[in-house]
Amino acid sequence: MSVIQIDLLKKFGLSDDEINLYGTDFLLQYLKFHKTRKIGVFFSNFNNEELTTIRNVAILNNLTNLTNFSNSIDIFCVKEIFNDDLKIQEAQNFAIVLSQADFLELFTVSEYLINKNENICLNSIREEFRIVKPLSNFDFIRKVQSYSEENNAIYDVNLYKGTCSCKDYILSNRNQFVNGDLRRYCKHLRDSYNTSFSPKELKGINKYFIREKFYLKLNFGKIKIQGLDNYVYLAYNNNEGNCDFYFPTKNDSFEKYGYDYETKYFYDKPYGYATILRKELDDYFRTKRKFYIERQNSKQKKDSIKREEQNVNNVVGCFVFIIIIVSILYSLF
Repeated sequence: MSVIQIDLLKKFGLSDDEINLYGTDFLLQYLKFHKTRKIGVFFSNFNNEELTTIRNVAILNNLTNLTNFSNSIDIFCVKEIFNDDLKIQEAQNFAIVLSQADFLELFTVSEYLINKNENICLNSIREEFRIVKPLSNFDFIRKVQSYSEENNAIYDVNLYKGTCSCKDYILSNRNQFVNGDLRRYCKHLRDSYNTSFSPKELKGINKYFIREKFYLKLNFGKIKIQGLDNYVYLAYNNNEGNCDFYFPTKNDSFEKYGYDYETKYFYDKPYGYATILRKELDDYFRTKRKFYIERQNSKQKKDSIKREEQNVNNVVGCFVFIIIIVSILYSLF
């Protein structure tokens, strides 16, 4: 059985290192939920009642039931395996051959527990940004068109490596975060993850961030507002004076707003919460605003010194120029 499992895992792009790290049982569970394409299965030598039952198992495991025998078959399932069966021998050239017993053992319906594995869903990452990282069956380039109406660029996205060729990914240094951390993902990676990897068991801010295509800032925090069941989440970049904040709404979702913490100005805000939000945001960003003011003062001081130095240089330059002119005139007379 182990050999069959390994053959099946390799057929769908998983590596020897992953098989050794995660084990075949776990990876078969992973493949049921996270595969790059449908697995086509062909059933042979079953009566109608048996065929109905085993096809239902395939449907529950998101497999594609094929009705024609061809090299597009991934799994050839037969009631019993006989070495002298010519059809089985032919199928072995392009498919994994399974007996009914093996198929039912491999594809028993089970609970989704992929996100409980600490090797694929790292506990070292904050829960809000912790995601199941795609394995090597997703190690390929996917072409994604820019979402901007003014930009026709095509970007290269690799879900396994967690990389994108867009400016946001490169200039924001998103690769400072490990793969499996949502902050590593630009909007192109998040959209590809949502549509291609088909994540399960998402909830709260994690679910909201993955499904939205807006720009995701790199630093995060959260504040608790009395009367709200969920946190208000904050997102901001260093050396900027504003933040996005995500206000909880009904149905376990959020609404995005903007706040300038240097001027204490809301770009937009949830109705009825401006006063308490301004206080909590002021407390949260107090240190950062102090740092910003000190940085601005330091910059102004440096600019002032630079202007003074430039004025001195200008005066010296003029004085030298006058001396040169006087020297030239003196030499002429």
